Amino acid sequence: MKFTSNITGLILAFATLGVVSTTVPTKERACSATRSYPCACPTGKNYFETATLAIIGSKIADSEAFLNSFFDTAWYGGSNPDSTKGPNNKPGSIRTFKSPTSNFSELLTKYTVRRDRSFLQSYQEYEDPKTAPKGWTPGFYVTMEGRGLFQNETEISLRAHGCWAGSLPDLTASHEEGLRGAVAFLKAKGKVVGKTPSNFISADTAFGI
Repeated sequence: MKFTSNITGLILAFATLGVVSTTVPTKERACSATRSYPCACPTGKNYFETATLAIIGSKIADSEAFLNSFFDTAWYGGSNPDSTKGPNNKPGSIRTFKSPTSNFSELLTKYTVRRDRSFLQSYQEYEDPKTAPKGWTPGFYVTMEGRGLFQNETEISLRAHGCWAGSLPDLTASHEEGLRGAVAFLKAKGKVVGKTPSNFISADTAFGI
């Protein structure tokens, strides 16, 4: 296990953990949106999990209002989906991002906003059942959750796990960049009003199951 710590100018604190395995136990039930390790991946796929945490100096109501939209993702990657299907923020809705080589879709499976404006949304990789290869299963499952710590502090976490064939995209780096985008987006809206830690902490490890 490797730990690094750096002081940065970001008004953000990350705690990141990544785990990748090269084999999976066949006696376990299949990995799914509700089942992470220990679980069984399809033959030829490897299990992974990653979690990223940010503390942002904003009110939970503002964080929820500006970040908790399934179709409005410009804060995360700089752009919104190229196409959508279904009502925004309703489980079963789909967002699709296009690239020169392929399209990439995600399915919203859970969406919750509580009385205190804390929130949770879960989504997963999606393929149209009509065109998906036989036996296809989602490669990843992601949950974004926000909760108010204090009046002007919000905790945002991004958690992902799944089974992947070939070279795994760097989801940890993607989530960190996304949360940097969240800070910049909220700051531009004048919603970063509280003090937040500026230290950056990351940890990663790999093991065989």
